[in-house]
Amino acid sequence: MPGVPDAPPNSQANLFLSAPEKEILPLVETAYRANPAEHILYGYSSSGFFTLYTLLGLPGLFRTYLAGCPDTDLINPYWKVNDQNLLSRPNPAPIDLFLTIGGMENGRYQSSQSSFQELLANLQAKNYPGLRLVSEVYPHEDHGAMGMALTYLNGLWRCFPTFNSTERRTLD
Repeated sequence: MPGVPDAPPNSQANLFLSAPEKEILPLVETAYRANPAEHILYGYSSSGFFTLYTLLGLPGLFRTYLAGCPDTDLINPYWKVNDQNLLSRPNPAPIDLFLTIGGMENGRYQSSQSSFQELLANLQAKNYPGLRLVSEVYPHEDHGAMGMALTYLNGLWRCFPTFNSTERRTLD
């Protein structure tokens, strides 16, 4: 993404960002019974980074953003200078943001614990209009498939508490 350290100068991230809004969501809404007020974007690792990039670039396109291990070492400096769209939303509709990290992440090629905590602190300090932040650390997980599954399942349960509430349980 432009503005991220080591990003190529000819980045086409803006074209990728426009795909959900201009192509994917219209296709889904045409082909399926979908509620536009409840769109969800889920990503893990680099896709988690893209989930946060989408939240900053097109806040409100999705109702819920689930981002697991989202390369917080890269997103933190980017977030600090690119959050104006999220800050200045007029009449902001609610947005749920569910962030996770594995407790055994090592920070070499993925998020580190300190940068994850820094992102959470920055999000809480800014008090973005309409944004509800929920986060979880999975103490026994690294950057593997279990963290990916936990982010997806727990994200849906935490962001939609009435969904299947009688059978709800937390995985970890």
